Amino acid sequence: MRKPSQRTVTIVASALGALVFAFPVRSFADPYRYGDYRWGAPEPYAQQYYGDDYGQDYGQRRQDRENLRQDWRDLQGERGEIAEGQEAVQRDWNKVQGTACSKSGRRTADCASRAPTPRGPPTSPGRERNVRIKRTTPRSGIARRTRLIAGTTGLVAAAAIAVPSANATAATPFSTAELKSASSSVLKADIPGTAWAVDSKTNRVVVTADSTVSQAEIAKIKEQAGSNADALTIKRTPGKFNKLISGGDAIYASSWRCSLGFNVRSGSTYYFLTAGHCTDGAGTWWSNSGHTTTLGSTAGSSFPTNDYGLVKYSSSYPTSSISGTVGSVDITSAATPSVGTTVNRRGSTTGIHSGRVTALNATVNYGGGDVVYGMIQTTVCAEPGDSGGPLYGSNGVAYGLTSGGSGNCSSGGTTFFQPVTEALSAYGVSVF
Repeated sequence: MRKPSQRTVTIVASALGALVFAFPVRSFADPYRYGDYRWGAPEPYAQQYYGDDYGQDYGQRRQDRENLRQDWRDLQGERGEIAEGQEAVQRDWNKVQGTACSKSGRRTADCASRAPTPRGPPTSPGRERNVRIKRTTPRSGIARRTRLIAGTTGLVAAAAIAVPSANATAATPFSTAELKSASSSVLKADIPGTAWAVDSKTNRVVVTADSTVSQAEIAKIKEQAGSNADALTIKRTPGKFNKLISGGDAIYASSWRCSLGFNVRSGSTYYFLTAGHCTDGAGTWWSNSGHTTTLGSTAGSSFPTNDYGLVKYSSSYPTSSISGTVGSVDITSAATPSVGTTVNRRGSTTGIHSGRVTALNATVNYGGGDVVYGMIQTTVCAEPGDSGGPLYGSNGVAYGLTSGGSGNCSSGGTTFFQPVTEALSAYGVSVF
């Protein structure tokens, strides 16, 4: 065989060298540096990896690869820790849900829901590799610990989100039956100086206690409520609940004074409404303290339980003197106010005062067995002698009859009213 010439060897070697540098392949010594080698890369780029410092760069790349492998092992360990944390959050969630369900009376299986699972790192190794490969600087031990702390903080945050949600379930409003039972418990405790009503906004039974009610008596109320004690909200009011009867002027019975409520009629027969505790035991009514001008006689009375009474005007009393107004307000209709309504009250002791409705269907225990139900609770003040007076709106709507309360018109107080619609219905009369 003929030996190739020196010139041929030189040409072949030059051609092979040109191919190597023109089409570089990815180095097996650096398998993770995706995208670093590009076909047809310009000379400066190639020089970066194949120049004089190639050996030094190669050593750095090996170190980077080892760091990546260590990070992968760390990631696998962190995944295990995160999984354990998620399981712990789920267990805590189930415990809280179980407590909430037991309080609300529902079965745990019916109301428990799966806790939101905190999102961890990608679970696909390929996806993780693609994410991690973008980092070319080694991660220190401090950085890894920082990431562990961040992961733990995420789990704690997820638990914090889960717990308030469970608490919201635990704060589920009490049922109608539970509120009714709580109200009955307050009545059974029989503490004079207390009044109570269901607050539709908070879904609780609000118990208002006057200054005569002691802490021991409040404790007795809660004890009587038993498992429904959490449905009670206790509030204090100054003064003492009274039926507001005293001597003076306005409408007079044999030995006490009250206030006329609303003039009413049935056909051509005229009456007036006032408080039941005023008409209770009363026969004749006069318009002055000297008992010289007769108004009429009691035609109906309902107290306790209710607090309304009806007085029929005497045939000798001139009908031209019977007005359908309250002060300067012409009363044209009757209704039950809603909570928050601004109302006015007029009485023979304190005149006209205003306030707002704070509760409906309140129960009041005046003591001595005198308990009334279905009252309108307000912030309007009143004093003895104002009993039976009208509660009304400036729009001419009749709302109620003054029953009783606490406080006075100097410092304020709480006053309760018998809804007038109930009295009108019971006696078959109407305002005019």
